[in-house]
Amino acid sequence: MAKLSEEKARRAANRRRKAALAAPEREAYEAAEAEFRRRHADCHAIRWSVSGSRTAHCGFCCSPPPLSEQQLEAIAKLLVGVGRPDPAELDTWRLTLTCDHVIDKTQHSSNTYWSGLTTHCSTCGQTRGIVASEKLPPSHARRAAEQRRLAVQLDEARLS
Repeated sequence: MAKLSEEKARRAANRRRKAALAAPEREAYEAAEAEFRRRHADCHAIRWSVSGSRTAHCGFCCSPPPLSEQQLEAIAKLLVGVGRPDPAELDTWRLTLTCDHVIDKTQHSSNTYWSGLTTHCSTCGQTRGIVASEKLPPSHARRAAEQRRLAVQLDEARLS
């Protein structure tokens, strides 16, 4: 019941916004709305938009763009004060995107699942949603690092 009243409130707010538009703006709004409905007829997900823009995006296949590498590095410095992780600590994941392209990305080995919802597709140059992820077998460097870590743990256990 609450969901129904939220939907009614959203539609009423949209009608008020639409009524406040001038004729050319209203036509552009209606065209954008029709395009959204055409592209996302089967998504049934939330909508999001950027403040000041009338363009609506689907919460499933048009997820918000990921942070840039520079933004991620700045946040990492604030949170942990260290640089990039040792490549031997990274696992490779194969990601299938909403554009049907498949890309490989790395993530720290402590993650048991791919933690992002969107990523940049290097094939089509767009930010796309991630529909499937598969952790690939560890690289040689990753296996060697894991063997070193286990050897250190074994030595520590023997000394105890």
